Amino acid sequence: METEQDTKPTAASRSYMESKEYKEVLSLFPQLVLGLGDPLKSFKRNMYSDAFEEYTEQFRGMFSNLQLLYYVAEAEGGKEEKDRFLDALAEKLVSSVTEQADQIPQKSVQKKEVYNYNMILVTYSIPLIMNNKTDYCRPLAEKISKKWTEHYPTLQAGVSTYEEINGGFGHKWCYITTAVCQSLGKEDDCMELRILRSYRDGYLAKQEDGMEIIREYYDVAPSIVKHIDRQEDAKNIYQMIFTEYLTPCLEDIHRHEMEQCKIHYMKMVNELRKKYFLSV
Repeated sequence: METEQDTKPTAASRSYMESKEYKEVLSLFPQLVLGLGDPLKSFKRNMYSDAFEEYTEQFRGMFSNLQLLYYVAEAEGGKEEKDRFLDALAEKLVSSVTEQADQIPQKSVQKKEVYNYNMILVTYSIPLIMNNKTDYCRPLAEKISKKWTEHYPTLQAGVSTYEEINGGFGHKWCYITTAVCQSLGKEDDCMELRILRSYRDGYLAKQEDGMEIIREYYDVAPSIVKHIDRQEDAKNIYQMIFTEYLTPCLEDIHRHEMEQCKIHYMKMVNELRKKYFLSV
């Protein structure tokens, strides 16, 4: 009598893993991150849409094969085999990026390159995966995000769509502040937003660590807002953010205490990330 254990696919019986398409997908998949170059060069309001379209076209064939392999994996081994296939892709991407970064001898240069990879992952790679709108998209994006955080605990790779990222240009990277002000009934161009945007562009971005702080904020802020919006007491949470974080920042700017504002700004991001970034 055939048991459940007997019917489980072994490595030898996973025929899709021996296919040319599987090997090509596994080889090409890390290029989602490694093949882009400087992520900030085209990450601008008037360039991102065209750059993302070109990026999509570059990997269209790979994603067609990926989708086919995903369904073949399901046919050969059900949900367990599908998960194994997605795990292999996520691990290949993250390990390849790590190996590439580890070849850089200077730690400061290596750190900068890892930040660039993180930016690519958040603004191009994961949105492209999500953009395919098939049933493997979110599980694969979440597996990549989890494995990335395991390799780089100080970085975060939130799962966002192209629409969410592109829509963020209208808020000029002020996701949390904009969500707070909208919740409190303030205009999109209210005084608080104008002051904080001016601080970010006129002071923070020009500091030695300013762009890294802004990158980190951009990595996590969309997911923080998304998770807060799911809470029943979202309005109260936004009121708390305004009172405990944004008001002190505004007061610091009014007193021209720009470094103190940066401390309050970073405290807000770090504490909200711990509380809401990975909440469900």
